[in-house]
Amino acid sequence: MLFSFIKSLFSAVSELFGFLKQNQLIQAGEDKVVAAQATKETEIVIQASKAREEVRAASAAVPIADSLPDDGFRRD
Repeated sequence: MLFSFIKSLFSAVSELFGFLKQNQLIQAGEDKVVAAQATKETEIVIQASKAREEVRAASAAVPIADSLPDDGFRRD
């Protein structure tokens, strides 16, 4: 009687630790996916910022007295 109770207790504790370990692995996997996505998004933001800076520098290089080249879209 006592032996089966102890065996059941150890079995329940083992199942609990297995469940906690699985949850930990699932959370670690989710964190890894989120971190990878954040890294990709950061790279996209950096690339867009560089492109905007290039456009700003090109626009700043045109003297104010001159007009910008006609791009086909009239705004006047």
